[in-house]
Amino acid sequence: MSRLNVLDLSQYMANEELRLENQNFKNCKISGIKNKFLTIYRCRFNNVEFENSFHEVYASFKECEFEECVFRDTFQGEDLELVVQENIFIDCVFENICYRSFQVQSNIVNCKFINCNFTDIAIEGDLCFIGLELKSGTIENFSFHGNQVMQNSFSDLQISNMDLECAFIKNRLERIDLKGVKITGYCKDNILIECEPNTIEMM
Repeated sequence: MSRLNVLDLSQYMANEELRLENQNFKNCKISGIKNKFLTIYRCRFNNVEFENSFHEVYASFKECEFEECVFRDTFQGEDLELVVQENIFIDCVFENICYRSFQVQSNIVNCKFINCNFTDIAIEGDLCFIGLELKSGTIENFSFHGNQVMQNSFSDLQISNMDLECAFIKNRLERIDLKGVKITGYCKDNILIECEPNTIEMM
């Protein structure tokens, strides 16, 4: 990916809120967001790099489409609330993502990740993954010490060095290449199809 210019977001700011709605962004970089409230709704992003540090904010991403984007964001703070809902991610890269927050529950719900790659992800706090579809791609060095991973569908993925400490309930795993996967917590009603169950260590 070639060097991208940082997008000027000043026109979308009002007081402490940054709001992007029904916008299209392409071939740019979004970084340095410092607003207290961030809302991104029904936007399309193509070849966009996200590199921000969200601290003590409300950040909402709803009904957006991301294609060939790169995410290197950090989310942390006692009062951080992250809502990611009904988005589609295609051919995206998530790397060096850090999330740490315990006072407010955050949710990543009903999103699709198609041929996405996740590397060096560290999540710790009151966060849930619910109703997600992950198809194709890779997950490597993924640590999640959180609330729930529930009713998700994983298929045709390569997963290595993943450590989950959470409730793992009613998930469907199909044709997954698993290496070094450890799940600690309440596990129930999960379905594994064409996977090697002995590659998952459940505590």
